[in-house]
Amino acid sequence: DWTPSGSRNLLMELKVAWLCSRAAGDVFDAEALVRAVTVDAARIAGWDAQLGTIEPGKLADLIVLDDRVGDVYE
Repeated sequence: DWTPSGSRNLLMELKVAWLCSRAAGDVFDAEALVRAVTVDAARIAGWDAQLGTIEPGKLADLIVLDDRVGDVYE
């Protein structure tokens, strides 16, 4: 796998996207970035019936993070 930023994983890629967005005048907020790699990506790929949101019967990978910011998307 390779990404234009050279990030090792999706969380690092999201950080790069967030930093680029901020540098460009806050083009995307944190929620828009999270949606881009979850529900929006699943819908675009045509896989939204199986993944993209946390719902009964759907596939899911979860990561639980400590809330230190207050905004669940940040």
